[in-house]
Amino acid sequence: MKLEIPTRLNVQSVTIISDRGELTWGRSVPNGFLLPTGPLKYRVTYNPGFSWPVDDSKPFDPDALPNQALVVGGLTKADMRTAVVGYQQEFDHVGLSMNWFSDTYLTVDGHAVPVAKRLILAWLDGQPDVPGAELLQLGGATSMEELWKRPPPFQSPKPVAYIERSEDKPVEPKIEKPKPEFVPPAFLVPGSTPGTWRMKEPPEGVLAQ
Repeated sequence: MKLEIPTRLNVQSVTIISDRGELTWGRSVPNGFLLPTGPLKYRVTYNPGFSWPVDDSKPFDPDALPNQALVVGGLTKADMRTAVVGYQQEFDHVGLSMNWFSDTYLTVDGHAVPVAKRLILAWLDGQPDVPGAELLQLGGATSMEELWKRPPPFQSPKPVAYIERSEDKPVEPKIEKPKPEFVPPAFLVPGSTPGTWRMKEPPEGVLAQ
C-alpha cells in the first residue's frame, strides 16, 4: 500500500489507526509499507486548519482502494459541518478547545459553546452575520465581555491586612478605572452590518472546493 498527499494541500500529517496503535506520516509514502490486520481508520490534520473535539477519523479498507493507494483530500465544509453538528455538550459548564485556521488552539468556556457552534454553522451556511443580541441570549450573558471572558483560576484567599487610619492623613478618594475595551477572540470579527458578529474568514485556499 502507499499513501499519497498532494503537495497543494495544507496537510500537516496523516495518522492511520488500528487496534494495535497509530502510525503518523507527514509526507507521501511510496509502495511497500505494511498495515496491521483488522479494522483501520485514518485521520488528517491540516495546518492551518479546523479542529473541533470530535472523532473525525474515517474507516477504510486497503483492499478496496484503487491501486492500494490512500489519496488524502483537502478539508471540506462538509467535514466541518459533520464535526460541529456531531458534537454533543454533556454539561453546560464544560468548555472545549478549538482551532479556527490559526497556529494556536483557543479555549471556549462552557456557556459560550452553543454560541461558537451557531457562528460556525452560520458561516458554513453562507450567512455568517449573527446578531449580537442572539449570541448573548444563547450564552446567557448580558455583554460580549461576559460572554467570552474566561473565569479566573481559583486563588487561595489572601490574609486580611489591617491598616491603621490616622486622622491627620486624609483618605484618598477612589478613582474608578475606565472599563477596558472589548477584545474579541481571535476567530471573531464584526459582521457586515452593525450589531452583528461573524467568524473570521480563513486564509485563501485552505478549503477544498
